[in-house]
Amino acid sequence: MQNSHYKLLIYLTLSLILFGFYCGLKIGLNIDESWHHTNGALRYIYMTQLIKSFTTDFPKWEGYVWENTKYYPALYDTIVFTLCKFLDNFINIKYTAEIRHSINHIFVSFGVLGLFFVNRKIFNKEIAILSCFLTLLNPIFFGNMGMNPKDPIVFTALIWSIYFFIGYLENIEGSRFKHLIFMSLAMGFGSGLRLAFLALLFPLFIIWLFIIFKKKINISRIILDTFCVLIIVVSLTFLTWPQIHNGEWDLLVEVIKKSSTWLIGFKHGIINGEFYEIGNTPRTYIFKIFLYRIPIYFSLLIILSFIIIFTKRNFFIDIYY
Repeated sequence: MQNSHYKLLIYLTLSLILFGFYCGLKIGLNIDESWHHTNGALRYIYMTQLIKSFTTDFPKWEGYVWENTKYYPALYDTIVFTLCKFLDNFINIKYTAEIRHSINHIFVSFGVLGLFFVNRKIFNKEIAILSCFLTLLNPIFFGNMGMNPKDPIVFTALIWSIYFFIGYLENIEGSRFKHLIFMSLAMGFGSGLRLAFLALLFPLFIIWLFIIFKKKINISRIILDTFCVLIIVVSLTFLTWPQIHNGEWDLLVEVIKKSSTWLIGFKHGIINGEFYEIGNTPRTYIFKIFLYRIPIYFSLLIILSFIIIFTKRNFFIDIYY
């Protein structure tokens, strides 16, 4: 890829990020954003009262029970509410939606930066910036950057977990602790958002097992690294989870059981004018997402693939040599 093309992709990517920020300021709250804001507020109050109870005789606050929030660690909701509360001291409270969307957009943009770093490490900077540009062109991803406090944030946590995991593996026989700590923080941040996030790390776990057996890593190193990861991940996951603080450990089993059958407030969804039961999502759902919700984007990817295959025959070879 010529240097001019690389710079053009950088400008286009940055332009999309800035345009996404503008869109985040203009769109209103999504349908469940008030739920996340309330959950963050309850956890914020609980945490402040908990801290006070450590230093004084201030009683623990028990008003955190609300709807089905007990199933969520809510670390990110708590962080966002805390930042909103701080910024409310300088910005009128009527702009809370814009503040939330700005915070969310910054977190997701940080995830896009992580995507660049991961692909630059695996491939090269040209592939890295192209992947970021194409990711931002995805209307579902782009449209959720500011207003969705779940899926795009999971993306950010996962991509940085992968980045520091790669760095950890590259230094597994040497100075690895910096990468280990940052990897654990990213993983803990993700599991603090949703406990089911840990399932996304299973491929990394398999790769880790393969590497430690292939390189015959000392068992003491394995135990030490595992202990460090568990301490950080568990601490962040349970940090703002009051039910766990009160010893309701059976809730973890309940969360795992419900992970594949969550009760959703809406009974039906719609794709291309056809309603379907969310509880019985059709097997063709993913296919229809591509066909009906992002047809232009999907077509663009196909066209770009053909261009690369037929005009740049050594495209993938040049990546490695």
